[in-house]
Amino acid sequence: MAARVDERLAAVFVELADTLVAGYDLMEFLQVLAERCVELLEVDAAGLLLAGADGSLRLVAASAEEARVVELLQLQHDEGPCPDSYRSGLAVIAVAVVGGTWPALATVVLGILAGTFFFTILSPITSYTGYSASLKT
Repeated sequence: MAARVDERLAAVFVELADTLVAGYDLMEFLQVLAERCVELLEVDAAGLLLAGADGSLRLVAASAEEARVVELLQLQHDEGPCPDSYRSGLAVIAVAVVGGTWPALATVVLGILAGTFFFTILSPITSYTGYSASLKT
């Protein structure tokens, strides 16, 4: 199993390295990165936020529409695991949105989407924060 994961990871690094050429679209790179995170981490969806020069987070890629919606809701309500991770510089693991630290986010997410989203912040690295989310129905 470990060799398979190592092989998949190596293939993704090669694919992403191939994009380091002049003229390659940055937004396409970020979209591919989000999609490969889903494959490698075996989750249902992934989203990427980047911080602008003013420190505000912006959605730059999502592997699925559900991930895009949840990312945008976190930005709109200024709460959730991604903003918390970015502000604190620490990894945030949320068992579930419902009954947790982010009541406004939970209300809106459950009003739009069926099921419960489970989050894991991958790594807050300076101006990057990402998450993986699984929609459990």
